[in-house]
Amino acid sequence: EQQAQWLVRSWLVFSSMPVERAYLYFFNDDDKAQVHGSSGLTRSFQPKPSFYAAAHLQKTLGDYRFHKILVDRPGEIELFEFTHAGEASRRIWVAWSPTGSNRTTKFVLPEFEGEIEKAERMPKSASEPLEVPIQSAKAEISVEESPLYLFLKMR
Repeated sequence: EQQAQWLVRSWLVFSSMPVERAYLYFFNDDDKAQVHGSSGLTRSFQPKPSFYAAAHLQKTLGDYRFHKILVDRPGEIELFEFTHAGEASRRIWVAWSPTGSNRTTKFVLPEFEGEIEKAERMPKSASEPLEVPIQSAKAEISVEESPLYLFLKMR
């Protein structure tokens, strides 16, 4: 789970930087003592949580481009905005706790003109992503180590 969290959060941070490309090479591991011994997306060719998290990230943000950092509070919360490449009214906000300590906190979203269509937590298995209920645009959300994706429709 931690590998999945760190991989996805790393890609999100890279998206905000002047980095043209960031790669994760596919590597199957057998969890043995060796270079990159436990770093694969699969173990004995069976998907690990990082496989599902990386696939979800690509599926979710593949048609979106980084737009801006909405909230940057080191050790507390990160909130990034991504805009759909062809439809500027479609946005995704991604929020996470950048601590590495299983921290969970509540956070009131910044005001915006639009509505939240749905929210999903980063998946760790094939049966996820988990949809997260959001009551309103002025909602208080639960921010965890696993990124939360908020699908927005702007006016």
